[in-house]
Amino acid sequence: GSAPVSRKSYPGCEQIIGQSFLKRKVPEESLPILLESLSSTTKKQYNTVYKAWWEFCGNYNIPLYEATVADILHFLQRQYSGKKLSYSSFNTYRSALALILPGDIGKDIHIRRFLKGMSNLRRPRRRYNFIWDPQMVLNFLSQFYPNEGLPMDILTKKLVTLLALVTAHRLQTLRLIKVENVIISESGIQILISDNIKTSGHRSIPGRQPTRPEIYRYRTGSLHLLKMESVDFPPLSEMKSQRGKPLLVVNNFKFKEHNRRLASGETKWRCVKDKCCAYVKTLGESSDRMITSLNENHTHEPEQENKLQRQILTYSSKRKAESDITEKPAKIIRTELKTPNAAMDVCTIKDVHCVRRNIYYARRKLLPALPKSILEVHEAVNKLQPKTKSNEVEDFYFFELYELKPENLNLDNFSDYLLENYLTNESKFPPRIWASASADLNKTTNAIIMGPVGLFQKGATFGAGRVGLYLFSIPAFGAEMGIARIPQPCLQIPFFRDKPQLSVASALLVYIERTERLRNDLGKYLFITCKAPYRVASGQTLSRWIKETLKEAGVDTSIFTGYSTRHAPTSSALRAYHWR
Repeated sequence: GSAPVSRKSYPGCEQIIGQSFLKRKVPEESLPILLESLSSTTKKQYNTVYKAWWEFCGNYNIPLYEATVADILHFLQRQYSGKKLSYSSFNTYRSALALILPGDIGKDIHIRRFLKGMSNLRRPRRRYNFIWDPQMVLNFLSQFYPNEGLPMDILTKKLVTLLALVTAHRLQTLRLIKVENVIISESGIQILISDNIKTSGHRSIPGRQPTRPEIYRYRTGSLHLLKMESVDFPPLSEMKSQRGKPLLVVNNFKFKEHNRRLASGETKWRCVKDKCCAYVKTLGESSDRMITSLNENHTHEPEQENKLQRQILTYSSKRKAESDITEKPAKIIRTELKTPNAAMDVCTIKDVHCVRRNIYYARRKLLPALPKSILEVHEAVNKLQPKTKSNEVEDFYFFELYELKPENLNLDNFSDYLLENYLTNESKFPPRIWASASADLNKTTNAIIMGPVGLFQKGATFGAGRVGLYLFSIPAFGAEMGIARIPQPCLQIPFFRDKPQLSVASALLVYIERTERLRNDLGKYLFITCKAPYRVASGQTLSRWIKETLKEAGVDTSIFTGYSTRHAPTSSALRAYHWR
């Protein structure tokens, strides 16, 4: 085993972890990458644990990297007796020791029992027993207007405090805002957080289904708050109209999108019936769309379930039929009926016949009229500009073209020439070089074959005109690769036109313009200090600015810190939701 710790000075967190990896036969060149798996905050927390563990092992002559469960319990007991640590702190101790010691400490029955006892003795307590009212802070900040005439320090504190109140994000997130990620539009400002934060996800958890949170709205005084909570809104589905425009379906009622987006960033949808006043408001796009408000005062009866399902089935089938005109309608309909959202129990034979008829009408608009001569065949082919998939060329030649070829010596020679030079993978110029898949799938060679095949009819001259079956091109290199995206926060900040003195977006624009000259040598982060020499503001600086603002607004800062801006607006919104 390893020797007990001598009376040497503490080497540091990374050295302790690195040495433990080396003792487990980990290659030394892999250590930098392994250490990068721990964030800087985690290393700071673990450093306190390892320093105490270093001193404990030295005092009791215990091997640093090969301690027993009894030694660990002795160490945890001393920490419990000597310090008023919380239960979460002991969890940190357990995680830190499990990283450097052999075996699975977290699953040891005695250590688990010890931590369970700790959770009963030192139960987690609320951070605050009460919270301050955000309205008093808003009233205080509203007097600092217009933003263009404010001193630099007052403008900065106002902007930071409003951002913290409106977004309810951690100050770490606000500190990482970059000017290049601020997207300005007529309706508001969108801020993308590109750096990793505490809640950044690196992988999905097997077996866990993604949750779909709902939203409720609350307007307190002058500030518009959105709080993520579980609200019993009816399920939401989407479909397309006959003209291809998006429609929402809620409780078998259809809603169409309003012409303009609301100032709050929400999208309003009105009932498709002109004289009906019902509406629904949503936030987000496409599959992430969520209901924020619902008015179901309809003046008409809902749509029949089978009619809605037929319309959804018709649109999806028409879209696939137009993208691949060689596929049989029956197969398209069967495939669509097998999708998870399809309601097979409400679709009748009559509905299926309607869908088949709609597929036929949709394809008629794409294909040219049936040609009456070989000249019209070539004109139609050249007009469509078809492309061939490289992995289908050889099969197409042997199973389609060759069977239709008339008995003619010249055609036999020409076919051998094509086969030797172009059509197989062993040819001089194989299909992978010159055949490319079309971006529009309804312009393929297969689509032409399903139409008239007079090209090889008896009496036709193969070499007449220009053969337009193949479009020769070299595919571009560097195909687009799919990269797994890490979910990151995106702050949506609308222009608050009802009360511009509290508009976060307006204050942000003024701040960016005011600090543009000062930020030249400071990198790309948004917030900088208010006095020379200017530098990028840290999270502690943002917390101090907010704490000073809260104190001036009348909040007791001996109890509440700058981080309480996460609790105050969300708690206020939650109370308003229960009181409404």
